[in-house]
Amino acid sequence: MAKAAQIVERQRAVARAMAKPGGVSFHNVDALAKEHGVSPKTIWADQKAIRAQWATEEDIPTPVRLREWRAEVDTAIAEARADGAHSSVLSGLALRAKVTGLEAPAKSEVKHTGGVSFSGLSDEQAAALAEALGDVE
Repeated sequence: MAKAAQIVERQRAVARAMAKPGGVSFHNVDALAKEHGVSPKTIWADQKAIRAQWATEEDIPTPVRLREWRAEVDTAIAEARADGAHSSVLSGLALRAKVTGLEAPAKSEVKHTGGVSFSGLSDEQAAALAEALGDVE
């Protein structure tokens, strides 16, 4: 079998393993490597290449592309700062905060104590709601 055909067959086997529950893991990488006569490092490289290909096909930013994008944004922010374009700097920082998750809302916890208010309900509606809720204490 030609070398290119061997590589394609090996990568297909890795892709099939990735599609199964558990995927390519420490448990089966040695078996894949022995089956195809390569080192485990080659199997891990194949898995990485396949994920990169899938990310390209699905237009999902890979960590490398994300790092490159962040470097571009940081460069643009630095250039805007040097030019004195403060609104551009703030826009760039806000964009970076959104992408990195720094702007994510904080989790809030609500604890309720006391009675439930029935304002805005008629007496009949309030009584029906109180009966449906039961005596919660």
